[in-house]
Amino acid sequence: HNHTVRFSVPAAALPHIVGKAGVRISEIKDESDTRIDLGDPSEGNVEVTVIGTRKGANAAHTAIEAIVAEQESQVDVVLEVPTKHHRFLIGSGGARVRELVTQAGGNPDIMTGPDSCRIQFPRASDKTDSVRIKGDRAIVDAVRLRIEALVAERERMTTVSVSIPVSQHAFIIGRGGAQLKQLQDTHSVEIHFRSKVSRSTSDDPSAVNITGLPEACEACKAALLALVRDESTITVPLALHLRLGGRTGSLWRRIRNEFDVQVDAVRVDKAPAYRIDEANDSDESTVYRDTSSNLSGLSADWVLRGETSKLALVADLINREITNAESAVEARLRIEPRLHRHIIGKQGSTIAGIRDATGCEVTVPKRGSSSQWVSVTGTRSAVDQAIELVNQAVEERA
Repeated sequence: HNHTVRFSVPAAALPHIVGKAGVRISEIKDESDTRIDLGDPSEGNVEVTVIGTRKGANAAHTAIEAIVAEQESQVDVVLEVPTKHHRFLIGSGGARVRELVTQAGGNPDIMTGPDSCRIQFPRASDKTDSVRIKGDRAIVDAVRLRIEALVAERERMTTVSVSIPVSQHAFIIGRGGAQLKQLQDTHSVEIHFRSKVSRSTSDDPSAVNITGLPEACEACKAALLALVRDESTITVPLALHLRLGGRTGSLWRRIRNEFDVQVDAVRVDKAPAYRIDEANDSDESTVYRDTSSNLSGLSADWVLRGETSKLALVADLINREITNAESAVEARLRIEPRLHRHIIGKQGSTIAGIRDATGCEVTVPKRGSSSQWVSVTGTRSAVDQAIELVNQAVEERA
């Protein structure tokens, strides 16, 4: 036990060698069975004397040098980042901070040692641009470079505006915002449509703003303009609109599926009120009425959106339907409310099948309604076919 090893360590590493309440150096002594003396700091260094067996002294020396190496690999960097970028760099709930550390090869869950990296942003009240990055030198350097690249990229960001007819905004946004999200993800931009609430008299309601890198904005602008469709308007009799139009109407579905043309009703005359219960005092299970009789002179305006060549084909189709249209008939079927679900079917599959097979509009009272009346509208022959299919659906599942 008379082997002695002497070496120097940086004074800055001394607290880490000793550890809290001397725990760490005590562990080294116990594990190596040595005595360790620490000199006074001199010129930034501390002399360490280790006494014990050759094996034990060398083990203690190696353990202390490992602590020093670990601490020398830990750095504390201050980066000046304009406060306007802080929120973006932090991300929702700190998500982007964790992403930055992980992508650099670090572990965002550890506070010190190898693979550690902590990114500390100032409070808003501090009014400073300084961001501190502490941890493993390699990880900190990689995070610093990535932050600088992101800030430089965001400094290049711009906002461009493109004019798109307000009538086509909903189509471009897509159902549930699906098409809008796809555009934003594809081009890495943010797209903002003017809301009805925020529009002022000086705003251009057709203006759509795109924010991102200049080249990404221009690419997204081109993609948006490519989605803009030509428009034409056609006026149809209200009877035809009620029978074949609307989102679930057979003619609108055919136009969408065969011609890739979108149809919307921008003006619809109000039909005279009609109450089936007041008109029928009998116990008949089915009541017919000619829906065209009280709709004479009433109409609806349909807007067609699509390629110019296809718009002409669709207009021809609609005009043929108007010319060849039979008188519309509505039948009301008295069916117990508890059986209405069998007409609708799973996820609306049964009622959709009846509509597709007959071209009729089939309407079932809303859930919770006490009304017994199921409405079927179309030509007389088609209505009779739809009634047969409705009854069949009820009888098969009742």
